[in-house]
Amino acid sequence: SLAPDASAMLLESRGEFLVLPLGEDPGHRALGALQVPARGTTRERGAAWLPEDRIAYITTHGDGDALVVRDLSDSESGEQVLATGEAWMLDPVASPDGAWVAWGDKTGVLRTVNMESGDVVELDRSPNGVIRDMRFSPDGAWLAWQRPMANGLGQVVLHDMRAGTTQAIGDALTNDMSPRWDPAGAYLYFLSDRHIDPVMDGLDLNFANIDTT
Repeated sequence: SLAPDASAMLLESRGEFLVLPLGEDPGHRALGALQVPARGTTRERGAAWLPEDRIAYITTHGDGDALVVRDLSDSESGEQVLATGEAWMLDPVASPDGAWVAWGDKTGVLRTVNMESGDVVELDRSPNGVIRDMRFSPDGAWLAWQRPMANGLGQVVLHDMRAGTTQAIGDALTNDMSPRWDPAGAYLYFLSDRHIDPVMDGLDLNFANIDTT
């Protein structure tokens, strides 16, 4: 993945990260090529860039996982633990302003952590599957995700990070997925399986719905 200013890239391999500077003159950056965390005793995955050369990622922690943050420009800073859990944590997502980090786990719970206060809040819980596809708005004021529903469909959900309110989009009778923000943050786009135009199968005499999205 690319750093927010595209001045470095991060590669994940065999449970560790490799950070490489980019550009014609990478020497202007204090951040050079480095291996993180270079210890070989834990497995790291799912790094999300934060401002000021910081990354948030998942690492093994006892019998479970931990969400940690590290300052790549300070080799002596080490890791700061943001949250721990016994359930398998999914890859985190950071808001563009670095104020929030969101992640789900295999039990279907979605949480966020306030990077300033350290407060962890549960935003959603689905007994029908894991919550993966989270997207912050460009200003970090909103978080959108897909909630797995009991009928096998997906529903797009919005959370106002400032007001603390959550609202679902639609009636959960269409399969809605992949929420994405426009660059200005004024519009939320998502895919939806709602174009129902069945055609007859000439051999089996059954109906099929094609190109529903």
